[in-house]
Amino acid sequence: MNQNPVQVRSHQRFSTVVRAELRRHLSSRRHLVRLALIAAAGLLAGMGALAFVASFDPEGAAATGGSVPTAMETAGGVVAILLGLSALGAAAAETSDGTVLSSLLLVPDRRRLLAARAVAPMVIGEVTALTAAGAVLAGGLAMSGGSRIDLGVVALSLLAIAVAAPLTALLGFLTGTLVRRGAPAMAIAMFALLVLPLAVGAAQLAAPPALGPALGYALQATPGVAVLQSLSVSAANQGPVPVALTGLAVLAGWVAIVAVGASVQFRREGQTA
Repeated sequence: MNQNPVQVRSHQRFSTVVRAELRRHLSSRRHLVRLALIAAAGLLAGMGALAFVASFDPEGAAATGGSVPTAMETAGGVVAILLGLSALGAAAAETSDGTVLSSLLLVPDRRRLLAARAVAPMVIGEVTALTAAGAVLAGGLAMSGGSRIDLGVVALSLLAIAVAAPLTALLGFLTGTLVRRGAPAMAIAMFALLVLPLAVGAAQLAAPPALGPALGYALQATPGVAVLQSLSVSAANQGPVPVALTGLAVLAGWVAIVAVGASVQFRREGQTA
């Protein structure tokens, strides 16, 4: 007896759906060019940080070894933010152009499809960020001759990048899925990443000293600052709780909050469009 095709599709393995989403992204030449440009931007930012140190330190390039972890984190941060914005724009565009509705015909299980679509930018984001950071590490080794490089801090920086970049890409994807329209979604992202931290920081400077601690916590709770702090393994004055752990916790919290709204919105996709 033949099975209903829709019933067969609804029982597709999660890994199969994830691979299909990855192939869909990576088969697009435009998407591959975008990823290459993002990785190049991260590499330039990281190598620029090393060149800055080399140009102002009396020891020149030999002094860059101690700055390699910071340069790697700079590259990872640039890649993470750009990938988050890219994932946001792609998720919103796929809602507007009907790609999501076509996917639902193939994978009617909305929770499985949403999860698979979320995994794809996370995997791509992690690989791209680690590639850029690895290239900066290689450049730092070449410039410094391997001296003054703390391999323990390098390993921790790579670990932070491997966690923060996928989370940032996931946050962008979920925001695009929730808002569903490219321009409003991008406006919200710019507000969260730039305007809100600047506004809270300005308020912290102008507010009475008694409000300083509360505004300091509010600043750390903004998404933009959370992304930067999550990639601050090599920062000085870490305190009792490492800055990177605080940033990752806040970033994960934002992901959880937006995921709830995106899940609700995705369950209604095609019914309210």
